[in-house]
Amino acid sequence: MSDINLDGHVDQKMLEGRNDGFMNITTDSKIAVQDVAKAVPSLAPTLKDIPSSHPIAIKGTASGNAQQVNMKNLTLDMPRYAHATVSGRIVNPMDTERMDADLDIDGHFDNINWVKPTLMDKATQQQVNLPPMDLKGKVKYRQGTVSADATMRTQGGSMAAKGS
Repeated sequence: MSDINLDGHVDQKMLEGRNDGFMNITTDSKIAVQDVAKAVPSLAPTLKDIPSSHPIAIKGTASGNAQQVNMKNLTLDMPRYAHATVSGRIVNPMDTERMDADLDIDGHFDNINWVKPTLMDKATQQQVNLPPMDLKGKVKYRQGTVSADATMRTQGGSMAAKGS
């Protein structure tokens, strides 16, 4: 299901999981969510709510080491769901227990209701429908908690929000 095209450099230290290793990777790939869950089983619970009917197209460059990965203008495209450009950093990217992220996001979301289980309790999920929207702002992820400072625009208007 995945079609992975990579060009880059990953030194031996990075492959050994050492913190002093370095990588720089450019990609133009289509990655199936199921394949990510198989390759990194610890991410499976995090990935379970992501629509998996089509692979996610990823284009851009990431660089860093086992402790921190930096991205600039990485594009993500989920057909019928979302298109976003992301820049920022992910700390401890392979350790979901300790992962942190600071990301700038500029995206359009045709159907974003699949994120409700991550953001809301079950009672709130049943009461809220998220319309198609444009989203621009900063998102932080701190060991399971998502916070954002963002502007959302829909056909009906716009809203600025800050919270977690």
